[in-house]
Amino acid sequence: MNRKKALYRYELGNMKWFLVAGMAGCLLVLFFFHDCYRQMTALESAFDGSGMMYFSGVTSFVGTLAVGMTDITTIALIALSVMVMFQFKDYHERNRREFIVALPFSQRERFVAKFVVGCGIITVICAVFCVGVFALRSVYYPSIVKQFLVYPYYQLLCGNDTWFQTLRVVLLLWVTMLAAYAVFTVIHTLISRGIIASLVSIGVMATPYYLLCMSYVYAEMFRPAGNHHAMFDGTLAQVCRAFLGRAYLKETVEIGVGDIDTISTSAYVDFGSLWAVFLTVIIVFVICTILSYRINAKQDGAKYGATIPQTGPRVFFSVGIALCFSFPIASLLSFFMGKDGVDIVVAVVQIIVMIVLYLVNQKIFKRVIR
Repeated sequence: MNRKKALYRYELGNMKWFLVAGMAGCLLVLFFFHDCYRQMTALESAFDGSGMMYFSGVTSFVGTLAVGMTDITTIALIALSVMVMFQFKDYHERNRREFIVALPFSQRERFVAKFVVGCGIITVICAVFCVGVFALRSVYYPSIVKQFLVYPYYQLLCGNDTWFQTLRVVLLLWVTMLAAYAVFTVIHTLISRGIIASLVSIGVMATPYYLLCMSYVYAEMFRPAGNHHAMFDGTLAQVCRAFLGRAYLKETVEIGVGDIDTISTSAYVDFGSLWAVFLTVIIVFVICTILSYRINAKQDGAKYGATIPQTGPRVFFSVGIALCFSFPIASLLSFFMGKDGVDIVVAVVQIIVMIVLYLVNQKIFKRVIR
């Protein structure tokens, strides 16, 4: 058997159960959307005792899909972090690492095999999900469109439900999961402990939106009279939410139409700057893929030392964790001290806590794995 073919079969064999679990989860999600669309089409309208007609909050097919995908993608990211932890198990356990290093494969070859298999699993699951979504669309779209025709804004509503809109919602899931996988591989390459690496991975994905929220709080503290809600309505906010699976739409806008005898409401989805989200996520995927490949190409597979062996990554992760955890700790301390008003106390306390956490993180990450 070809040497590289054997390596790919080995990696795929290790991950086959995650492929099965992912397919099962995909079918479960499709069943969830099937139930949502079935209820939508079954409750087109209802009549009360006075004869006034109420429509049951009609939403487009893509709108329902995008709203549901926000929480589903977050759950998928958590599942992906577990998958990567098991996939890179031979990077984190000393006995498995020494056994793999003894085989006639270079560090670069082993990483490429892992990465290709991981991306392949994600692609297969997303492809099955895409086929299922379009199958649901072919079944329920005609009934949903019939509801749109009673509204003056039916062209706007139908514009939400084109096949292109459906496709790009599913494609965003795919590129987001690929970008997350690339980020996770970088972190699991740099951190020698699987559980810590997975926890840090989830934290890294949440960091952009977390920093945006922290900036909003500080803006409110030092300029309480200003209008700071705009930072959550723009392109930057949508991009920051992308890594948590919350950038499929900018907002859902309710439309009220009708006269005094007819009350009806509908909703259309404002996707916002989805092009910027796609571009950012793809750039992150490319950069992290190149970075993880270069790190693995130069890394000594036989080396087994501290939790984070390299100084640069150790400083980077220590600063990041200290920054993220120092803010809620400082806010809580200032609250109990009666200093939750508009002053500089929270910022000073955060700096002090951040320094302490940084030193603690450095000590933890320098700990030698035995």
